[in-house]
Amino acid sequence: MSDEAASHLRNRPRQARSAARVEHLLDVAEEIFEEVGYDAATTNLVASRAGVPVGTLYRWFPDKAALAEALTDRYLERLMNLYGELLTDISPADRIGDFVRRVMTRLAAATQNQRAMPALLVSAMVPGGRSRAGVRLRAGLEGHVRTLLEVR
Repeated sequence: MSDEAASHLRNRPRQARSAARVEHLLDVAEEIFEEVGYDAATTNLVASRAGVPVGTLYRWFPDKAALAEALTDRYLERLMNLYGELLTDISPADRIGDFVRRVMTRLAAATQNQRAMPALLVSAMVPGGRSRAGVRLRAGLEGHVRTLLEVR
């Protein structure tokens, strides 16, 4: 778990078992956000599906927004690794269309298993911008793709 991801936690896990529990809660939150969307998701639903008392969830995450922020950190960290790989694949000899196709294909493949990403992105686009995490995720995606195109 990165330091930034840990910053959304109320407490930092000190033992491997606690870190595994936090990761499990994030995995379950990801499922819930995918199934019902960000707005309909609740901390009670996440805790119930994770098989823990809601107080256990609150020990680590103060609210649903913190779960979304931690998932966004997880997604952006994975995307940073992908962007690093893509930057090493840039060749001025590549036709721009081929390059864009390759970037978008790799991006689609890399994000396929990031199940809550659509829900977080939608939450950022509704009036009132319900999720700061969604706004940050969208900006990260747009910024990195823009940078790749500019570098090319």
